[in-house]
Amino acid sequence: MGSTPSHSDDHQRTRLSGEDRRASIIAAARPVFAHHGFHGTSTAEIAAAATCSEPTLYKHFDSKAALFAAVLVDASAEMKRRVAAALDGADDRFAAFIGLMRDVLAEPGFAELVRLRSLAMTMVDDPLVHEALRQGVEGQQRTVAAAVRSAQERGSVRTDVDAEAIGWIAVGFSLVSSFRNAIDGPAGLAGMASTLDTLERLLTTREGSG
Repeated sequence: MGSTPSHSDDHQRTRLSGEDRRASIIAAARPVFAHHGFHGTSTAEIAAAATCSEPTLYKHFDSKAALFAAVLVDASAEMKRRVAAALDGADDRFAAFIGLMRDVLAEPGFAELVRLRSLAMTMVDDPLVHEALRQGVEGQQRTVAAAVRSAQERGSVRTDVDAEAIGWIAVGFSLVSSFRNAIDGPAGLAGMASTLDTLERLLTTREGSG
């Protein structure tokens, strides 16, 4: 383990409020956890990435697992905001969701999110990680189910399919994306676009697709 920055080092860096410092640590930890895994990441490495000392890191997070849970919550919240912005005011909320997912497949942030969630599944014995994962996936399921119901009312999605089940299929899409990303990297994620196309064709009515 490398040398830990001293408190005097922190004073030489940009002074941040407690809230901003916490946010900066989360932002720095996200790609490190996503690329190196939970056990492959040290708090010293995260502190260095966040330009703070390890004592400062532990001032904001009780443990590395607590920091990981906060990173997972933050990544899920960011995706939730993206989805909400795409669906807000859209005539066909399900089509808007599919369109957004096509776009984010090529973004590093989505690759990080699916990687973080796959890591979290191995850590569900930790209450904080368990709750962060539960909130993220259940929120995704509810959002997609609501978009499907809206599209069904509009007549663009088949009414003989269960909106709640489609919501969970969307969660499954994220899990499969994590597998494809782990195996083939960005090319694997890009390949998931054909899965989205197939799902849209299966669910969209002829009237809606026309």
